[in-house]
Amino acid sequence: MNAPVRYAIQAVLYGAFAAFVGYFSTAPTYDHLAPGEALVRLSFSHAAQRKEPCRERTPEELAKLAPNMRA
Repeated sequence: MNAPVRYAIQAVLYGAFAAFVGYFSTAPTYDHLAPGEALVRLSFSHAAQRKEPCRERTPEELAKLAPNMRA
């Protein structure tokens, strides 16, 4: 198969895929909430003190770990 035919088929397939994605990005409408409903989200984080200080690993323990885990 020569190059121009191959590029033409590739362009047609890319166009079909783009049309497929474009159709399904808008066609099946989805409403997260019904009209007249609302959603309130509350998020918080609690900054507490540590129960005990972090333990430092010994050189032997670090040597047993994989190189990417030795931070």
